[in-house]
Amino acid sequence: MRIVPADPTSWSTFDLLQFLPMGPGRCLDLGCGLGARQELTDRGFQYCGLDFAPTPGANLRGDAQCLPFANSTFTLVIAASSFEHFQDPWAAAREVARVLAPGGCAVVSLSFLEPYHARSHFHMSHLGAAKLFSGAGLIVERMEPFEWTGPEAITQALFQFAPMRWLTAALVRPTLWLRKLVILLVIARSPVGPRRERAQEFLAEERFRFTAGIKLRLRRPDLTLPHP
Repeated sequence: MRIVPADPTSWSTFDLLQFLPMGPGRCLDLGCGLGARQELTDRGFQYCGLDFAPTPGANLRGDAQCLPFANSTFTLVIAASSFEHFQDPWAAAREVARVLAPGGCAVVSLSFLEPYHARSHFHMSHLGAAKLFSGAGLIVERMEPFEWTGPEAITQALFQFAPMRWLTAALVRPTLWLRKLVILLVIARSPVGPRRERAQEFLAEERFRFTAGIKLRLRRPDLTLPHP
């Protein structure tokens, strides 16, 4: 698994495109909403949008926890800000693994410190997200935090006014930078030993500590998946 720094626009759904492979192949946009049909067809994929509710981007209505597709149907599954809304994300993760062809890729974003919204059920940390998908038999290849922090997401939910979110960002991000600097100073001034190791471990997870959400790129191994 590779953990990389956040990019400055990662709270945007369509910024998941940087995670995607090029086609050809069949792509399932799970919980598609408006969908990303043009972006994905431009990459050479045959697009299928599925949502539980009738939406402009959906070819089909269906349940992510019981997908109406045969095993190994898709080379790519994308689920942008969908998993927090599933009542059983474990079942949905197993279904993603089932409909992916061996060697296929899944790209997912989900909420962590974003507040409750639109009947969201499960918000989870990077550790929870990794456990969710590895438990379904998928390999976590890459994981990033959103650049949009939890406080910014809360401000946005409270006011629905972009300048308030920008003001929060102007206060929160320098504070987080100073916090990281303090941790680095603790590491630099600590002798080799348990205290320094704890500070290094703390720093390694700092990028995920206050993020609004998580992005992942997953891979189905070229092996038979474990029976659910």
